[in-house]
Amino acid sequence: GQFDLYNDEGNNYNYEKGKYTIIRFGWNEQQQVLTIGKRQGGFIGAVKKCIMNIVWVDESNGQGIQMSSKSKPVIYTGEQITVSRK
Repeated sequence: GQFDLYNDEGNNYNYEKGKYTIIRFGWNEQQQVLTIGKRQGGFIGAVKKCIMNIVWVDESNGQGIQMSSKSKPVIYTGEQITVSRK
């Protein structure tokens, strides 16, 4: 599966002028690998580096509003990275 994470300034119409970012996430079930793609686009104030907490969801983990104790933090700098579940 895959999805795109979209972000913009949130307080104007600059997205109509291409001022936004998109990060593609892709999951490979056979390899059990999450790919976080290279950031596309940009705008003033866009986050350059962040920590993403990857949560592997199963019957006993990744449910509700509590932070999962089994999360895997990864530092994302805008370049493509892969995270293995195994």
